[in-house]
Amino acid sequence: MRFTFTLCFLFCVLACFAQADKITYYKNSGRQVTIPDSADFIRVVSAPDAGSKLTYVKEFYKNGKPKFVGTATGFEFFSLEGPAVSYFENGHRMSIANYKKGRLVGDSYEYFPNGKPYLFKQYIDNGQYAVPDFKLKAVYDTLGNTTAEDGNGILTIYSEDYSTAMESGPIKKGKRDGLLKGIANPDITFEETYKNGLLIDGTALKDGQTAHYKLRESSPEFIGGTFAFLKYITKNFRIPAADKGKNLSGRVLITFVVERDGKLTDIKVVRSVSPATDEAAVDVIKKSPDWNPAQYFGFTLRTKFTIPVNVDPEE
Repeated sequence: MRFTFTLCFLFCVLACFAQADKITYYKNSGRQVTIPDSADFIRVVSAPDAGSKLTYVKEFYKNGKPKFVGTATGFEFFSLEGPAVSYFENGHRMSIANYKKGRLVGDSYEYFPNGKPYLFKQYIDNGQYAVPDFKLKAVYDTLGNTTAEDGNGILTIYSEDYSTAMESGPIKKGKRDGLLKGIANPDITFEETYKNGLLIDGTALKDGQTAHYKLRESSPEFIGGTFAFLKYITKNFRIPAADKGKNLSGRVLITFVVERDGKLTDIKVVRSVSPATDEAAVDVIKKSPDWNPAQYFGFTLRTKFTIPVNVDPEE
């Protein structure tokens, strides 16, 4: 039944596009898949019209309704440029935004699934591709009532399905300012103090335990950072004598768990170069100093991590 539905969906949607269009399939996580029946949505990139340099980027849900419509530079690899509209699966608008070289810029409008306005943001073009900076101009609740205007009032952030208020607090001049309270997940509640959009201090409660933090989330990290870890690998990894002269090259892909105390466990090879070289790479990871564990609202997490160890036959 599902296969038949997918075939009908693809026939109706794909028939509208030329053979030169690039068509790809994705899961909601953003992972690309090759089997249309396993996809959550389809992306179609169309060549520019005559006299234009911008390609068209369109995405569709499996029910045939639009998910995203925008323009971009590039074809095989594109960067969003100009206005873009996202939609909920029920057909209502999710957001209206503007892009410049792949970055959000200018005015942006977000909506609730019921079609009511949610957030009016103004993005600041700082020329960086990191987390975009913005000011809130207006905030609304699910009924369309204004909770903040001209950048001042109360901001409430909802869960992914918009069914639950996850955090709420004051904003001033478009930035969080004051005491914010929220729920990180069913186990963690928190309070945070902000000044002009900057997190000054956070306190979280989980199972009767309290944690303090200056950053909500952080990934596990080798002490000293990425460059220090690369330096450690370069210094300590060598192709074993058994593989010398075999002109081996590639990457040994290794997964491991960074425990809450920073120790590395459950070290495994998931992509091999050769048994001897694999073992040498694993041995380097086993001898690694302890890492800084991942943190979430001040509580340490047990986290799986994956790293490549480059194999250079000329070393």
